[in-house]
Amino acid sequence: MAKCKVLMKIASGTKTSSYMVEQDGKYFKLNVPNMIEGNEIELKELKLEDLNPNWIERYKKWNRKRDKLLEHLADYKKDTLKIERSGVWRCNEYAHILPVGQEKRNLIDGAFSDVLNKMADSIPLHPSFGHLNSSQAMCLNFMVPLQERGILLEYIKKSCPDAVRGAKLEEPTFEKIVDEKERTQFDFYCTTDTKEILSFEFKYSEPDFSVMKDDERHQEKFETIYKDKLEEHGISIDKEPFAADYQLWRNILYAGTHQHTVFFVFPKFREDLKEAVEAAKKKCPEEIQQRIHCICIDDWVEAALKSGDAALKAHYEAFKEKYLPEL
Repeated sequence: MAKCKVLMKIASGTKTSSYMVEQDGKYFKLNVPNMIEGNEIELKELKLEDLNPNWIERYKKWNRKRDKLLEHLADYKKDTLKIERSGVWRCNEYAHILPVGQEKRNLIDGAFSDVLNKMADSIPLHPSFGHLNSSQAMCLNFMVPLQERGILLEYIKKSCPDAVRGAKLEEPTFEKIVDEKERTQFDFYCTTDTKEILSFEFKYSEPDFSVMKDDERHQEKFETIYKDKLEEHGISIDKEPFAADYQLWRNILYAGTHQHTVFFVFPKFREDLKEAVEAAKKKCPEEIQQRIHCICIDDWVEAALKSGDAALKAHYEAFKEKYLPEL
């Protein structure tokens, strides 16, 4: 019986999902009920379909590093957090996941522990918050100390000098939903004293910017919301590329709103994501391009390590040890 290996999910549906699979060194798309990445399955009556070459290229660029990253995080859990037991996700144990009840250990211990825990208690935590590669936990560990010290705007302006005019940040919020009908949830959101809106999307080990579910609700959402917004902002792309980078384009559409600037934040080793953002920017009018920016986490960490603030320096040393291994 012919078999294939499940590599990663590329689209979710109501009854089945689309996965990238490998068979005899070649890559295909396969529509099946939920599967576990890394498992081998027998094809039986299942039909392999051609796969968009972009997915193949992205997988090759990132997946080699992803395996090393998860190994590093598993070692971090054992060596730094002194936790031997694995956590469970969808009935399977993983070494980089914290056991039930110890999810808050994903917040970096030290001078900012109290404020980090207080912030985590005030927002809806993702089901995967206990995964050491959780981008939500990374976002808190990255942003909260700078916000607490009152120097977050300074760091934003150093990275993107022309992006922000204001002199003061206001209404800082994690997990912010601006439009209840559209429902994009920003990892971090704030305004400035000059009425600018700044939103931030964090990525860490995710393979991509998420794909649009192939179900009736999302198809309707595209036709009734996104299609009009794309036309309104002068962005000429079809449904297929929009759906393939669903989360990316949802964020970019907010940059079409006057005074709303969108930031994509990820480590230096995620050059694949930066390439995706830059490619999408080129499909936007110049005015919108100017309100889309990438922030390299490594640059901010290195700046913090040069700080005269001992507590801040210690926090970002711990952050670097955890999140920024050599891959």
